[in-house]
Amino acid sequence: MVLEESQLMREKPEARKGLLQQAKENAVKASQARNLFRKVMNNGMRRPMHSILSLLFILQDENTSSNQKIIIDTMVRTNTIPFDLIDEAIDILDKDEGRFSDFQ
Repeated sequence: MVLEESQLMREKPEARKGLLQQAKENAVKASQARNLFRKVMNNGMRRPMHSILSLLFILQDENTSSNQKIIIDTMVRTNTIPFDLIDEAIDILDKDEGRFSDFQ
């Protein structure tokens, strides 16, 4: 009985060390995933959408027919929705910025 307890006491620190190591690896992976997601959202989606919206804003200032004006205005309104969602996603990432940085 005493021998079993002694063996359990030695195994617990090793088990805890393994769990801590796994938690650290998970935190690093989470940080890497967050950074990759930010990069995709910013470079792969936000910048192209910003360019499209800029062109649409230019078209709004042009002399166009009323039908064209309605189409352009609709395109501006519908494109601002995903643009706002992307901004919100990036804002959430910015709020979590320091949570996993100590593990890298």
